[in-house]
Amino acid sequence: MASGHPNLQFQQVALNKVLSIWEQIGQLELSPDHDTYTMMLQAAGNAHKFKMGEDLISRMIDSGLGLNPSTVYRWIRLRMLNDDIEGALTIFDAIGNAEKSNQLGAHDARYSSLQSVALMPSHFVIFIHRYISSQDLDTAMVFFRQLHMQGLKAALWVYSLFLSNLANANRRDLFIEAMKYMLVSNITLDAEVMQIVREYYSATRSD
Repeated sequence: MASGHPNLQFQQVALNKVLSIWEQIGQLELSPDHDTYTMMLQAAGNAHKFKMGEDLISRMIDSGLGLNPSTVYRWIRLRMLNDDIEGALTIFDAIGNAEKSNQLGAHDARYSSLQSVALMPSHFVIFIHRYISSQDLDTAMVFFRQLHMQGLKAALWVYSLFLSNLANANRRDLFIEAMKYMLVSNITLDAEVMQIVREYYSATRSD
């Protein structure tokens, strides 16, 4: 995205405001907590200040704060915004995985505390959304499966978005599989999801 893009300019202004708060915290000799780092990582990502975001992760770890689900999500998001999908996947694969996080931590200490972080729905959803956006529905389904195999559930908008894209692509196999996971997980279907299901099955019956 070009530096002159209006949205990026707005996000830079927002980042400057957050940096001002950060400076005040330092002047008061207070220790930033997870919420502060989460806010900073969000602002850095929005403004495409990727090195700043990576440095924030290092600073947080060096301060004695380990990673938590919110900061991990922002770290993954930061790399995705930088089109570093492999880097984002590296973080994801080490979440809750002592062997993987220790291997990575031998070269970069930031990864070491990933083993103590619990997987949350947001960690899966960010990848599901990314792959839906690129119409890589098979890979989106890989993360959709993993989400439910962990005994987790997503927000209803995720199911609506995924089913809608599967229907538009006429991926009946994945549509049925997604519906099975939803039923097994006792997902309560809202009106929007039900409409997608009815329209898709109505269309397929008429083919």
